[in-house]
Amino acid sequence: AALAALSVEEVQALFGSDDSSFDWTPQGLIQALRFEHGYTSASPMASMLAEALCSLPRDMKRKFVSFCTGCPRLPVGGFGGLRPAMTVVKKESSGAPIHQQLPSVMTCQNYLKVPQYDSVEVTRSLAVLARCACVLSLSVACGQCVCVGGSGAFSDLVCVCSLMV
Repeated sequence: AALAALSVEEVQALFGSDDSSFDWTPQGLIQALRFEHGYTSASPMASMLAEALCSLPRDMKRKFVSFCTGCPRLPVGGFGGLRPAMTVVKKESSGAPIHQQLPSVMTCQNYLKVPQYDSVEVTRSLAVLARCACVLSLSVACGQCVCVGGSGAFSDLVCVCSLMV
């Protein structure tokens, strides 16, 4: 009953972030993200990931956040407000060429597994993740998207869960 007196915008301001939560800086992301299991905040990959994320347009940032967390909005405080914290870890090589290896996520744990790319590969991969998460409107609860055709970073993707239904 107490919330009924508030407008939608006021409730969003209290319990969720606004578009300013997508005004990222590389240093701010490095501080907000937790790097573990093969990466540290001083790793070259941390800098490349932060730069790649900051270079994305706002709509792609929103899609990336949706891919990683299952929600297109960040909490108040942005990445720093996530509980559990967004953790970035090194994804072990599958043996395929690096440009064919996709990051994966565990949305319930805010856990992003990223192969060790160079900066161009990171940018392309993140675009693929955002496309997988929102443009194709697939379930991202499992975080297991696989390539089913096309070439390079912009191949068609499908969620593994959708294949099991």
